[in-house]
Amino acid sequence: MTGTQRRRLFLTAGLALCLSSLLLGGCSFLPTEDEILQPPLMKPQTIEYRTERVVRGDLIQELNLSGTFIATSRKSLSFEAQGGRLKSIRVSAGQEVAAGELIAELDSQSLASQVRFQEIEVEKSRLTLSQLKSTGSDSFSIRRAELDLEQQRC
Repeated sequence: MTGTQRRRLFLTAGLALCLSSLLLGGCSFLPTEDEILQPPLMKPQTIEYRTERVVRGDLIQELNLSGTFIATSRKSLSFEAQGGRLKSIRVSAGQEVAAGELIAELDSQSLASQVRFQEIEVEKSRLTLSQLKSTGSDSFSIRRAELDLEQQRC
């Protein structure tokens, strides 16, 4: 072996020795882990049981309560066939009513005037038909007047 080979060998061996000592001793540079603490032990809570001697008998439970009731829905009074004004209301709030009982009355004054108006229209249709028949108008005009009279009667 020559001198350069020996130097390389010593250098390689020294380097390997340094590396192995660093690897083996490297773990000593890490901080040590703390010891794991056990959880504290707590004394369990004592439970008290209330017991009674079993006796044969009736079970009775009474409740005396008071309260108020509120309607879930509220309806307005109306006359579906036609509008108008109320003449009178014959019940008061909270009063019980039976089916078919009169609870409100509609002012029928406007109905009377409408009936009278319709009677006048029927009379006008009769006069028109009579006039057409007396003047000898064509059958189409007379038929139209008859249909108008029939429509006014309905």
